[in-house]
Amino acid sequence: RASFAATQIVGLVVARYGELIEASRRMLSAACTADAVRQSANLQPEPADVSRCEAYFARVLGSAPGQYSVILVTDDQGVARCASQPTAVGMSLADRDIFQKVRAEREFSVGEQIASRLGPNTVIPVALPVVNDGAFRGMCSVGIALKALADFAAGPQTKGAIGTVVIGRDGATIGGDPVTMRRLPMPTRLAASIVGEPARFSDFGQDGQPSEFRLRAIPGSMLFAVTT
Repeated sequence: RASFAATQIVGLVVARYGELIEASRRMLSAACTADAVRQSANLQPEPADVSRCEAYFARVLGSAPGQYSVILVTDDQGVARCASQPTAVGMSLADRDIFQKVRAEREFSVGEQIASRLGPNTVIPVALPVVNDGAFRGMCSVGIALKALADFAAGPQTKGAIGTVVIGRDGATIGGDPVTMRRLPMPTRLAASIVGEPARFSDFGQDGQPSEFRLRAIPGSMLFAVTT
């Protein structure tokens, strides 16, 4: 029964991750179609459009405090032209995987977790292309705060003795149930287990107690859900 419950919880974590990604896609879909945002996706946008865009982006992020990092729009060369954080304007994102992916695929895309250049947080970038008359004009993107994502995915659904933690490919803990965090093996041992990607493995936790763990990759990310 415990095994079945653990498997169910991991599945729920994966589903909740998918829900947050979809919610972020809908948020971007609405934000990126705003006239001021689209007008800012130019090599030389009008200052008035940029001001309206910045104010709009600030309102968008204000509806989900702590969940997202900077939201911005670039021109077709990957240079940020408007952002919720004004210091981002002028920064080139052309070398970012997410920009190259959006430009090539012309559709909503999810990037790999990265350290934000604009703050202390690690984020998962999601983005949509800005397209005018069939031509790629830029990227509209926001970073989902990794800690917020992990806490959202692995929080309220845990119950009883079963807890869930979200970890990175290197075995580092991202967020989740604090009791379960203490039961996990050392990060190096978790990373070794991830290489084989077993559905189930046994090991000694950092609390010195043996436990059985269940591991599942979270689709579309470099993250994994672990239960014990």
